[in-house]
Amino acid sequence: MDDLPMSEVFFPPEALWQRKVDKAGCVPPQPTHRVLLRPPFSGGLFSFCSPVLLPAGSHLNKHIGNPGLKWFCGRGGRVCDEQEKASDRLYDLLPGAAYDHVVGLADMFDQPKDFCDESSALHALLVPLPDAAFDRPTQFKGWTINDIIGHLHAWNWAADASLCDENAFQDMIATLGRATRQGLSLLAFEREWRGNLAGQALLSEWYGFCQAMTDRFTAADPKMRVKWVGPDMSVRSSITARLMESWAHGQAIYDLLGAERVDTDRIHNIAVLAVNTFGWSFANRGLPVPDTAPRIRLTAPSGAIWEWHAHSPDNLIEGAATQFCQVAAQTRHVKDTQLRVSGDIATRWIDIIQCFAGPPEEAPRPNTRFKASGLKQS
Repeated sequence: MDDLPMSEVFFPPEALWQRKVDKAGCVPPQPTHRVLLRPPFSGGLFSFCSPVLLPAGSHLNKHIGNPGLKWFCGRGGRVCDEQEKASDRLYDLLPGAAYDHVVGLADMFDQPKDFCDESSALHALLVPLPDAAFDRPTQFKGWTINDIIGHLHAWNWAADASLCDENAFQDMIATLGRATRQGLSLLAFEREWRGNLAGQALLSEWYGFCQAMTDRFTAADPKMRVKWVGPDMSVRSSITARLMESWAHGQAIYDLLGAERVDTDRIHNIAVLAVNTFGWSFANRGLPVPDTAPRIRLTAPSGAIWEWHAHSPDNLIEGAATQFCQVAAQTRHVKDTQLRVSGDIATRWIDIIQCFAGPPEEAPRPNTRFKASGLKQS
């Protein structure tokens, strides 16, 4: 085994690690140790402070298909002794995609928390409203606040069922199929599905379920495949889609209430989703997919710079990450933003960009989605 290529992997501080080990069935390691895993891993780099070392036969080693891994120390992959394990304080970088090979590591699967945080922000916005306000129409197809929260609740329930009870998920999809064949719209189906729930009662039901499903997704293997209306997807993709939907549909509510939305860097999940669906945006419309994706350079809410496809200098989309995500989720027309778009491919993509599943949808017309002057709460 000593001649195999190895990669040093460090894990988060003990308090964060300990929070997850019991759920995952891992052996709690000492926080000053480190472990070496076999590459290849790909993706970005993440830095952590307190390295840990797991013994052979632990849950982690079994999960990555290498139950024979021994105690290792040092960049050369040699076996270390107890004194080295106790005193070694070297730090290193974790290849980003490695977290896809691991179950139960704290801060490696952040999308469930991001989903819950986004839901919490929307909940806080709506808690002060009287029930009557939930019947006000938004700029999104005339849907009311009740319609939007009901829509989010129905498909949160479906995503959770896909994770926990596949038969229940398939039953819901079959019921939806029968309803649409009989001429019922998706919105009408969702209204029937939620029954008499409306106003603050609906808000409470939706938010309580968001919190419960967050726990279930957090405990799941992010790489496990789950069913959906279209192709199967990973658990990570499923909860990321719920985050995107909550953020996108929530925008119509912020706009109606005239509320200033304060985004955080959790919208990075949505930006990644948009970048990853470049080819699909064309293929979904029966258009040829360009050979090269445009360069994307975005300024995050924190001020950080997020960049993709730097090798494509002739096509560029640049600007605020929030505005890019709004265009990708079709909550704003690109002309209502300050995004800078140059090059034929970038221009064609931004006109049809769609980071959500389903048939092709048209972006809202310019000047039709905007923050209103505000809605009185009484």
